[in-house]
Amino acid sequence: MPEGTATGSNATVRAPTRRLPPAPAGAAGRTRVMQMELEAFASRLQHFRIEKGWSQSDLAREVWGETETKAGRKVAKNRDRISTYEMGKSWPDPHNLMKIASALGVPPEELAPDITAATVDRQNPEFAMTVVAGHSDKVHLKVNKLVPWNIATMVSQLLDYANLLNQGLADPHEQPQLNLPSPPRITHTTCVPADS
Repeated sequence: MPEGTATGSNATVRAPTRRLPPAPAGAAGRTRVMQMELEAFASRLQHFRIEKGWSQSDLAREVWGETETKAGRKVAKNRDRISTYEMGKSWPDPHNLMKIASALGVPPEELAPDITAATVDRQNPEFAMTVVAGHSDKVHLKVNKLVPWNIATMVSQLLDYANLLNQGLADPHEQPQLNLPSPPRITHTTCVPADS
């Protein structure tokens, strides 16, 4: 019976099913942006490898060394990994990314800017507050944020005040006194070649 038709008094009507296009192979759980970042990394990796005049095996050998087959032949370790990266199927973990970038003689940020930025963001969140066991009245604070000079000065002074509190040298009921200096003056200089 066609969808959307009904028969009898207990008939059910089903809404038409919406069909989505199949996801590309190996892209399970990836957004389109993630896939584009992966493809951009694959392209840059291949570009830098070819620029060195290396095959995928040459790069794998530089990164992970060699191993010997049962037949006694020396082959590059993890050659298939380089192939997988260049086909845009996966990307390296931060440790292997550093090794690959080093072998190619490029900074990791140039080889994989999107991956590097995401890793830095994950490893260094903008703001994190963690309760420390045994210290119900304290937290471990992590701040990784670009802020104006005067805000950074205030945070620094508050941390100094926290140290005084921890040492019993300040009254916890008093508000800390903050001295707000003006930002440092940065003078610009011009370098002129000596022979001019």
